Amino acid sequence: MCGYLMANLGADTWVTFAVWMLVGLAAYLAYGRRNSRVAALDEGEYRELSAMSLTSKP
Repeated sequence: MCGYLMANLGADTWVTFAVWMLVGLAAYLAYGRRNSRVAALDEGEYRELSAMSLTSKP
């Protein structure tokens, strides 16, 4: 049912949807980059964390 309704939407609706998805993705990535815990680490802490994650076993 949903697929049928989506298939019958006009091209302008899909373009609007795609634009808003790109806006949302840009906001998501910008927020993540600004608030990343990894970005707050200095280079030494980052290397130590990376080494720990590569050698740890689940």
